[in-house]
Amino acid sequence: MRAVSPPLLLLFVIGIVSCTDDVSAPDSGFTIDAVSAETEYLITDERTIWLSGSGFLTGDVVRLTDTGLSGHYYQIETAVADTGLHFVLPGNFVAGEYAISILRGDRVFRYGKARFFRDVIPDCEGMNVKGSVCDMDGKPIVGAAVSDGVEIALTDEKGRYWLATQRQNPHLFVTLPSNYMPVEQKGRFTAFYKPIPAVADPAACVEVDFTLARVSNDDFELIVITDTHLTAASAAQAPALFADCCIPDINSYVAEVKASGRPAYLINLGDLVAANYRNRVTLEDAAELLRQIKCPIFNLPGNHELNDYVLYPDMDSEEAMTEIRRYQETMGPLYYSVNLGRAHLVVLNPCVRTAGESQMSYSVSKEQLAWLRKDLALVEDKTAPLLLAVHTPIYSYNDDTYGRFWLPNGAEVIECFREFSNIHILTGHTHRMYTSVLENGRITEHNYNTLGGTSGHWTTWRLPTLLAQRRQGINTDGSPASYGTLSFSGDRVVDYCVKGVNLPRTKRFRAYDRNAMRLSAAAYLSPELAQGPRGQAFDASMGDYAVSSSENEILVKIWEYNPEWKVEILENGRLLSVTEKKDKDPLYLLCYEIPSYETMDSPGYPAPVRKLFSAKASSATSPVTIRITDSFGRVTEETMTRPKPFVSSFD
Repeated sequence: MRAVSPPLLLLFVIGIVSCTDDVSAPDSGFTIDAVSAETEYLITDERTIWLSGSGFLTGDVVRLTDTGLSGHYYQIETAVADTGLHFVLPGNFVAGEYAISILRGDRVFRYGKARFFRDVIPDCEGMNVKGSVCDMDGKPIVGAAVSDGVEIALTDEKGRYWLATQRQNPHLFVTLPSNYMPVEQKGRFTAFYKPIPAVADPAACVEVDFTLARVSNDDFELIVITDTHLTAASAAQAPALFADCCIPDINSYVAEVKASGRPAYLINLGDLVAANYRNRVTLEDAAELLRQIKCPIFNLPGNHELNDYVLYPDMDSEEAMTEIRRYQETMGPLYYSVNLGRAHLVVLNPCVRTAGESQMSYSVSKEQLAWLRKDLALVEDKTAPLLLAVHTPIYSYNDDTYGRFWLPNGAEVIECFREFSNIHILTGHTHRMYTSVLENGRITEHNYNTLGGTSGHWTTWRLPTLLAQRRQGINTDGSPASYGTLSFSGDRVVDYCVKGVNLPRTKRFRAYDRNAMRLSAAAYLSPELAQGPRGQAFDASMGDYAVSSSENEILVKIWEYNPEWKVEILENGRLLSVTEKKDKDPLYLLCYEIPSYETMDSPGYPAPVRKLFSAKASSATSPVTIRITDSFGRVTEETMTRPKPFVSSFD
């Protein structure tokens, strides 16, 4: 492959736009005669392309429209000669298949179609895929890893690679090198992957090229969402709420990050939809909603996209496998890796289908682990951040089994990372929020709660409460509908935080004045219900909250607490004794369980959760200051004026 120095003559790019070719229909009075039959053009150092024919006029413009899914087009001024016209490809031109049109004012002549390619890459014996990885100037990117999810090939000094694939997976992907991002989308979220072209002869060599743009991303922000469940059975309004509330909040945060001079990326940890509710919102519809987020997006599948709850007689059947293909066509590969700045991000799929079984099990397949070991062997800096993104947790989310493996072959997965010293695991699935810090800080697992609130079913968004009016959801553990944010600078994770939708990033906890709280049937149900069996069940469900308290207890619910954090509660500057307790979250009870007793006997609230902290003040009216110090030494402080009314608000 030749290095390219874009020429200065003849070239003026009128537009390079990501939209469909919308020029007007051909005018029969506008023709070009003696059109060339040539359909392939080599992109040379001069990048000059000649189109033969007669009838060209000065001022004609050539339009090249990508015939793929993206519809990217280039409009370029030309120079006319006796035998045709010529034009120069712009420096950021991407090789591929294009339709050629000649524009003359508002008229158009469809010249034909052509393939634009760089150097001819020779075949290599035993290899059935070849290609190149280049930057936008056509310069080779040396040492880039290209993979089919089984084998990995590295580009040579000319940016070329060869790979033998058995087509176990439909895509080829490039592990994005640091400080590079894909140029084009072609209908995909972030185009680090391309389909392997279908051919009649599997031994025939096909070509797959990647063009990457240089970026500066040593410092960047990673946004994490999970378990949106836009097809939730209980909330037909979920897509509209996602579009009206969540996406604007995320885009506002993306804009804030970009204003600081850093790029933002987003990773979706799965369960965007559930396949068995596709009549509500299809995966394709949900993907279009997700594309409204204004930053590059990386995806991975959850159990629901892969149809955990539709019981096929055989999970390995052709019918069941359609869900996997549907996901791959819409969202991308099931597993892969990319480099974001100095961080290496590995995505794995733990949702396993077993032949003869009617339910999905959870583990990372042997095939993925074999690929993972090859991938990690190519990572040179084992001290830089290593990000592992998986839909299901690796470690247990039960406080009583803290540090044990939740994933059945979690130990085998973690063993692959034994040489790495700075591991952050990003997971969802549990609809709980917790952070585990293990092996003296070598491993941190961030398990994120749902973006939709109330276990991903969006229920509290519709309640006639202040909370719902402010367009804010709540999860069963008392944390807000939220997304994670991680800040990277060079080879360090310098901050991580959970941001509630429509809440400031600095809001990390809610404080309750226990004296002002009485969640009794008599206070919230009609007299008829309160005095009957439903009222008894109500009071039993509320536990100690059903009885008025005068013990001056302060309760603090922290969304993302981990053992490295310090929790301080002060009364008039005096530190109070703080204990962690296990109980139901009062705000969730107020917003979901209590209204549910009007229509059902048992709302089925899950087991009590931890991350509630308690202290007792000496007075019922003294102000109390809550001070939280996180793992990075960042202090979040809030003073509560007492008595504090118990209302449906995160304030």
